[in-house]
Order: sequence, then structure tokens, then C-alpha cells
Amino acid sequence: MLCDPVFLYVVGRKIILNFIFLTNRRFNSLITIRQVIKFIVLVCCPFFYCPAFSQAKWKDGYVVNMAGDTLRGKIFYRAKMKSPTRVILRDSSSALRIFLVSEVNCYKIRTNGRDEYFKSLSTKIDMSERGFNPYNRSSQRYLENQTFFAQLLLAGANSLYLYTDTILDKKHFLIELPNDTLIEFFFKRSYLDTNNVRVCDDDYISQLQQLCKGCSSITDKKIQSTRFNAISFIKLANEYNKCQNPNSANNYEYRPEKTKAIFGIDVSLRHTNITISGLPVGAINFKPSYSMGAGVFLNLVCPHTQKRFAVYNELLFSRYDINSDPYYPGSFELKQTELKASYLKLSNAVRYQLPLRLATPYVQIGLVNGYAMTGYANTTVKSILFHQPATTEQLMPFGKYQRSITGGLGVCLGKFEAECRYEIGSGFSTYNYVSTTSKTLLFLLKRAIF
Repeated sequence: MLCDPVFLYVVGRKIILNFIFLTNRRFNSLITIRQVIKFIVLVCCPFFYCPAFSQAKWKDGYVVNMAGDTLRGKIFYRAKMKSPTRVILRDSSSALRIFLVSEVNCYKIRTNGRDEYFKSLSTKIDMSERGFNPYNRSSQRYLENQTFFAQLLLAGANSLYLYTDTILDKKHFLIELPNDTLIEFFFKRSYLDTNNVRVCDDDYISQLQQLCKGCSSITDKKIQSTRFNAISFIKLANEYNKCQNPNSANNYEYRPEKTKAIFGIDVSLRHTNITISGLPVGAINFKPSYSMGAGVFLNLVCPHTQKRFAVYNELLFSRYDINSDPYYPGSFELKQTELKASYLKLSNAVRYQLPLRLATPYVQIGLVNGYAMTGYANTTVKSILFHQPATTEQLMPFGKYQRSITGGLGVCLGKFEAECRYEIGSGFSTYNYVSTTSKTLLFLLKRAIF
């Protein structure tokens, strides 16, 4: 749906309207971080979401037809799609061959370092809606004869399959017994009669109890705790096969893709500049500050996105020490302002990365929340005419919390990573009429530990 032209038109219209709003000077005082994030998300979604979830690739594999012939080549594969209705094979001569379900016995795809198997099955499946529907309160099942490709989850004495239909986007779990009998596990949510009381028909629990009644190792508590998902069914089917044939091992077990966590440390070089406006003394010119920082990070690579989307989290210690140019608010005074602070910052960002053979470049945007452990904004006053000792006065109260918007570009090389990042923060002002904008350019070097 996200690649649909109508969707892109609506998003594009919102992008233009938001861009006009953000660039109109009359509304600059109304711009908030929330509106900026909304603008960034609307810009990035059409360009990053579609390639990550919908980009098709050709994967190594083979097709076994009904005659038992094995045809090898590249198979058209799209990540996280519903069960396919046909197979497109590109052989060594780059010729394309299209196979329907009725022409294929099974096929295999090699993707993300693992094998995925699909088999052609023909049986009656439940095509009634599984979710709550106020317009269809019937709890009856509608069984239809269908021939389809089902993904193999477990191969052994009893094989487990998953089929996701293209009409209802509904998952069907089926088990194939040694006598080639196929059993679908039923699960349905519905309303109770004409009332708005919702009930769940966990018929798959009673089916599992009936199927496993001869296995003493599978207790009723295990069956009752089985959820209607692939991981729970694979675990229970594994125990059932061991109970039926203790000496025989399973031939294949599908392992769902999980979130990959990468933890490491980083060091940073920071260039910070602060602009203050709204003070009675007028504009104050500050010199930039150069400082070092260090921290830890946790990068969570999302599953089913071809390793392109990640949630990046970072805890970073940073500091700055900024002095202003001398200024003369009066005829007999010379003032100089010093801003000094030490921050502990928590950064949360969404990262889009492009895994290549040698390196993984990426771009990320996010929010930073900072807490000032120490900080002050003091002004030193010197008398020009009279020889009096210099005095120090507080320019303004120093706020403890700071919010920033951040964006960065980087590249990963194995366990090492380099990134260039830019931050715009709200600064330390606690007054509504005084703006203290901090702008920071960072260069980070990172090392993944595990």
C-alpha cells in the first residue's frame, strides 16, 4: 500500500504543505520539535520504507516439478510477503520460467544465510475472518478446497507448515501426519450472539490436546500456554516428534529472523557553538568550543527489513566551555560571558542502512534528551575607568534539561564504525523570551563489542 501512487500523492502533498509551514518566517516562533520530526518522517517514509519492505531480489534456489525434475537457478523472492501463488525461476541462460502451484511439488530459497522451503499442498482450509468484525458476528467456519504453497517450519516424523493467504492475510498452521493427513489448527475471534461480548475460540488447544494425548512429556500446562504463532507451534511440534520417535531427529527446523542487537563503545570530537538572542544587552558573539566525549551504544537491527532499518540508542557524556568576545554594554564596563556545562545525553534515532559487500553506509535521524550534571552561565565585569577588582554575576539561570534534533551519516566496516553527526538543541534557557540555540558538529568513532 505504501508504494501505491495515491498514497505517494497524499504524502507528497503533506510534505509540500509542511515545507511551506516550516519555511514561512511568520510562523517561526510556532515551530516545535514535534512538527520538525513530523516533517522528517513524512519526507523519509516514501523513500526508505518501500525499498526495505518491498524490494524484490533474486535468490539462489531450485524448483522440483511434479515429474520429480530439479531445476536450479535464481528464484524471485520478496521479503515478508504473503505465500506466493507462483514461482518465477531464472535459469543459467537468464531465461524466465513461471510455474503455477499445480506444476510444482516444492522449491527452496537461500536467503540471509539460511534455507527456506515451500511445498505445494491441497486441502480444505478455514477462510472465515479471524478478527472481530461487528458486521459479521458468525462464529462458523467456511472451509474451502485450495491448492497453495505453504512454508515448511519443521520437517520430521510430523511436518509443520505455515500458509498466509492473499485474501484475508490470515495465517494457517497445518501439520502433516505420517499417513499424509493434513490438519489445520483453528483459531477465531467473534462476538457472542447479538451482544458486544468478545470471545476467542481456541479450538487449536483442544486439537493439540487430542493430538498429544499419548505423549506423557507434553503436559496440559504446556499445551495451554501454546500461543497461536510460529515459534510456539515449532517448539511443541519438536517435542511431539521426539515423543513419537525418540531416536530420529528432525530433518529441518525453520528459525524465524530475530532482532539483532549490537552493543559497543564510542568516542567523539565535538564542535559546539551557542547563539543567545532576546537579552537586553543585545547579541553576544561566542567562540566555538572543541571537546571530547565518550559513551556506549546499542543498535537494534529490525527483522524482516533486509537489515535496512535499525533503532539506534546511545548514552553519551559530553561537555563544552565557551567564552564570548568582550563587549561593552556601557562606557565604563567591559564584560565577558562564559558558558560551561557537562551533559549526559540519551540519543534515540531511526537508522536506514544499506548493507553492501564490504561496508554498510547509513543515514539516521532522531531525538536527544540531555541532562546537565553541572552548568553555569556567568558574566565577568571589569571596570575600565576605575581600578576595581573584577566581579562575576549570573547571566541567567542554567536549565538542567535540553532537547535536540540530530541527524547523521556514517559507515560500518566490520566491528568499526565512523559517523559525522549534526545536532540542534534548545540550549539552557529557562526564560520564554530568551533563546539559547546550541549547534554541535560531532565526529564519532565506534567499536562494537558484541
